[in-house]
Amino acid sequence: MDKKMCLAAVIGLLVISGIAIATDVTTQGTPNNVAPSVAAPSFQYGTLNPATSFWVSAIITDTNGAADISTSNITCYAPTGTEGTDGWDSIKLANSSLTWTTASTTSMTVNGTFNSSVNYWSTKSANTTWTCRVTADDTAGNSASATGTMAVSPSTGITLAQSTCVFDAANPGVSNKQWTCPNAGTRNQSMTQNGNVEENVTISGTDLTGQTDATWIITVGNLTWNQTTSDVPTTEAGTVLSGSAANFITLWNRGTLATRTYNITNATAWLDYPTPLKSQLYQGTITLTSSAA
Repeated sequence: MDKKMCLAAVIGLLVISGIAIATDVTTQGTPNNVAPSVAAPSFQYGTLNPATSFWVSAIITDTNGAADISTSNITCYAPTGTEGTDGWDSIKLANSSLTWTTASTTSMTVNGTFNSSVNYWSTKSANTTWTCRVTADDTAGNSASATGTMAVSPSTGITLAQSTCVFDAANPGVSNKQWTCPNAGTRNQSMTQNGNVEENVTISGTDLTGQTDATWIITVGNLTWNQTTSDVPTTEAGTVLSGSAANFITLWNRGTLATRTYNITNATAWLDYPTPLKSQLYQGTITLTSSAA
């Protein structure tokens, strides 16, 4: 063999044997969908009166991204309440009632407002420390929650069915003329206890002053007021009014907790027309004042 040819063949073999052949390997990894986390809730008020509108807010974080957070709800409940129900001592907001704000790529801020127009949150809601829980769910069904507390203050109050009642007309010197409360068409004034504690109620009145000639008055002592269970009592009885507050109802409770029934009582009043007395319209005021028992 020619030496030149032999050398070329060796070199050619060396070159061919130096070629590298590569293949691709696909690598995969799937991180677990972990549960979100909920920061301690923030409250509009630390202490508040019942029926006062308030909001609860919390930041929800999900390491799988903010888009993985799917739903949330907020529940608030007193020690006697059943979480997740609506009543005297527990209230809730579903996801549809909440507002959401993006805080970062992995977190959202959720906010819910409780008010008396859409919740059972009322002047009769329990006066104690309430716990509020913010719960968050993700797309995989994982859940997390966090709680905080707020204090609900004692509250007293009375609601009257009518703002004006009118006594039957009579001649001067005639006694025992009962009133009618026109809007209800009844002899009774309906009163509702709408506080969240037992109440004591006092009553006082003013003279009835002539609306044409104010020099003529019917003194308050001619007024008699009585709590009654009958719609049309026939004789005056009960409390003779004066300008000073007198005890009227003691330890008036707030109703049945299980049914949220407000306690209601009826009352009526009578007027004695003194003599002499000028013929005209006379007007005065009866005041009921409630306080915690």
